[in-house]
Amino acid sequence: MKSKIYIIGLLLMLATACEMDIPNPNAATEDDAFNSRQGLLALSAGMRQYYSTAALSRIIVTPGVTARELGAYTTFVNYLNLEVGGDAIENNNSWTSGLWIRLYRVINIGEQIMENTNETVIQDAETRAGILAHAMFFKAISLGTLIQNFEEVPINTAEEGNAPFSNRSEVLTEVISLLTEARTLLVNNPPPASFYDQIGSTLDLSNMINAYLSRYYLVAGNYQEAIEAANAVDLNSISYFVYDSENPNPVWELLVNSNDFRPLDNFGLDASQVDPTDGRSDFFLAPLDTTSAELRLPVEDLRGYFNERTVSIPVYLPGEVLLNKAEAQARLDDVEAAIITLNAVRTKTDDPTGVNAGLTPYAGPVNAEAVLEDIYFNRAIELFLTGMRLEDSRRFGRPGPGSTEPSRTRNFYPYPDTERANNPNIPDDPAI
Repeated sequence: MKSKIYIIGLLLMLATACEMDIPNPNAATEDDAFNSRQGLLALSAGMRQYYSTAALSRIIVTPGVTARELGAYTTFVNYLNLEVGGDAIENNNSWTSGLWIRLYRVINIGEQIMENTNETVIQDAETRAGILAHAMFFKAISLGTLIQNFEEVPINTAEEGNAPFSNRSEVLTEVISLLTEARTLLVNNPPPASFYDQIGSTLDLSNMINAYLSRYYLVAGNYQEAIEAANAVDLNSISYFVYDSENPNPVWELLVNSNDFRPLDNFGLDASQVDPTDGRSDFFLAPLDTTSAELRLPVEDLRGYFNERTVSIPVYLPGEVLLNKAEAQARLDDVEAAIITLNAVRTKTDDPTGVNAGLTPYAGPVNAEAVLEDIYFNRAIELFLTGMRLEDSRRFGRPGPGSTEPSRTRNFYPYPDTERANNPNIPDDPAI
């Protein structure tokens, strides 16, 4: 894989986008970035900023269109092809290629931070642990997102462009390993408040790590571990990606300001699958009588934490943590426990992020199959525009490509042509 990232260019690009306490950043050198405490903290903040602005838009929008959360509202060919799906998505599609390229930029920066953070540069163990755990977290969730969207991916970047590809099981093992190691670092040496002041005061790394561990343990089929990780999350402690006038909310930019995409009616579900009293509908969607550009799918206006230029986006949702736990319990056939956890989502009215269903408790059949179906539809609504619908659609065995009413138009994306041109290890594209 051709993954050379020019770190100084990133520092220059982000110098005005986040607070970096580096003398004369316009003259920064690689030694400034890697051989000083402030350089590594600045690079950590820059990595987080790049993820939350450049990468997050692709994480949400690309599989959001494929998994029928969004419809294209402009007539650019790549946008229309993404909406059609299947063979219409070619190797040079800017959305699938952008997802790949931007996430590997995050991974490459994280790797270089990990490689250069040592006792010589960062003397105090607490700040060193924070920098390492922060880099491990972003590498892990970037790898996790990639393996949700591509069949195989490189675990590590290679400057020579020949990184080997790893299968789904291997990548998920690495994701979990990175998150587990990051968690251990923070337990042994909790970072000081000054660390968060410099890399992001709205972040709570320990809860972020446990929330994503619950996600990827679940995806990997490690259900008891998913439950334990979910139980370790403080559901009242919310972390946010924050935006300002210079660095706007990237989903607002694409779906509201530029009007490139719009959310589908009823979250892309059949109307019968959405309770008319569900408070999450009004939170996320505003009625609109129009359709998408290519398939003429009915679309709405967008609300929630995407409807303003500077509104913050949660790093994780308490509702996902609960639904991860409920699904794991149901798959372990602990159905009564799963219903209790599911009801904590269905009846929620005081969610700190504002995502509240306010529904009555589950009243369906008390068996794993029925409960899992209700969990799926609650995930589809609660986790709207989090990048999870495509993964969930496959895991729950929902109708796929070629079905009369598919819940997704591809299973995995083709590999970018830039990768194929540079990496001899790249596998064949998946069929669909």
